[in-house]
Amino acid sequence: MGQLVFGAVAQVFSAMISLNTSVGNVVTSSIAFVFNSINEALRLVAKGLMNYIDSDQFRYLEATQSQSPELSELNLLMQATSIKENALAHRTWTAMHSMAINRIGQQLHVNCGWEPARIHAYMRQVIESIPGLVYNGGDEYERQ
Repeated sequence: MGQLVFGAVAQVFSAMISLNTSVGNVVTSSIAFVFNSINEALRLVAKGLMNYIDSDQFRYLEATQSQSPELSELNLLMQATSIKENALAHRTWTAMHSMAINRIGQQLHVNCGWEPARIHAYMRQVIESIPGLVYNGGDEYERQ
């Protein structure tokens, strides 16, 4: 008799937990939908107001935001050129230069979607424009 009651209690409470979880998921999804809808409405109202207040500044802001990925990529390429110029000015290539170039390569891959072959081709061009320096890929740069 004890096993029967034990099994019944386990089944009833298991069903109640499943029902509670299902209801909780529906409520959570509904609340998230409502909050997302409110946020979208607020975003649209804010955009409309900003456009009404100063349409030129609003268009500039939208254009700048849409160009953000390209500007980030350009910034990374300019950093690589700055590293090269620093090495040329000091007439030496240090481990710090290597670490900075590698960081830029990683960011080009992760943030800008560059494939490793493209990164290596670009870095080879940057590094080998420094007289006497040979690009071997990765962390290795050596003097000729």
